[in-house]
Amino acid sequence: VLLANLNDFSAGHIETIPTPIEKISSFAALIRSCSFKSVQFLIDGIDESLETANSPQAQADILEPLLAELRMLEMPGAAFKFFLSHEAHKEILERTTVRKDRLSDRALTVEWKEEKLKNLLDARLDYFSGGAIQDLVQICQETLVEYPSKQSPSKTGVWIEKEMLQFAQGSPRRLLIAGQFLFDAHISHHGANGLIELDDWK
Repeated sequence: VLLANLNDFSAGHIETIPTPIEKISSFAALIRSCSFKSVQFLIDGIDESLETANSPQAQADILEPLLAELRMLEMPGAAFKFFLSHEAHKEILERTTVRKDRLSDRALTVEWKEEKLKNLLDARLDYFSGGAIQDLVQICQETLVEYPSKQSPSKTGVWIEKEMLQFAQGSPRRLLIAGQFLFDAHISHHGANGLIELDDWK
């Protein structure tokens, strides 16, 4: 909501309406009056929509009104932390409007290898199925698929999962979006019935 307000608020608003900066300042003051030293805002999910998932520029556009606003960055008792992709982080630091002199860049790198991504996919399937599904292969047809290379044929689920992990390029967000596309395609073809087919993935 804060980011939306910063992006949407304009000087044309009625003067009696508090600005986003005034609202955050009042909230920070309230927190300090309760004997807390500060409040930290954790900003996550910038890349979760289909419009922003593969666009570091769009992610930076959303954050720019905050990171370019000196009054917000220097506000007593308030701090902002972000979960960002490497690409969005780089894009932000290249923008001239962003107050890099006020940013404490303590970026931590989390590396998602294919094994870790597969564990995430399996855990999501297990959780949202109530423990009925442990992996993607379980809900795919058992038809064998021939790889273009000389590899041995694999079951449909193994093929799809392998491509999903490859296309994710180390991003759990891309992996989950690929899974969403896969299920959407299956439902559009067959409804909520039957096993996932290779054509659903294609």
